[in-house]
Amino acid sequence: MRHRKTALLPAIAALALSAASAAAQTAFDPAGLPETRGTVRQYTLTPRGDIDGLILTDGTEVKAPPHLSVQLAFAVRPGDAVTIHGLKARALPLVDGTMIRNDATGATVIDLGPPGRDRSETTV
Repeated sequence: MRHRKTALLPAIAALALSAASAAAQTAFDPAGLPETRGTVRQYTLTPRGDIDGLILTDGTEVKAPPHLSVQLAFAVRPGDAVTIHGLKARALPLVDGTMIRNDATGATVIDLGPPGRDRSETTV
């Protein structure tokens, strides 16, 4: 019994550290950025085939970094209504998507920068 408790202690400590790390990563609230709503017409792809954005039915292009390709593919599909928080171009129908939320499912993809030693992509 004592062996089980000592084996569980590192796992609990790691879980607590990852929760603290996730809280620190979300200190910036992308919901404060301008909001754009629309319906996804199609994905935009890199030459390698990674998803790097969306095109909405009104022609607005939403850019996202390729490291979020898998998260976008699972969270948002063509035909889905989405809400995007990000910086808008002044003269073009272009948005740099920092947070993309599927309005029907609530699945949200947030860009916290490229993954590194202390970071991972976040899908809520």
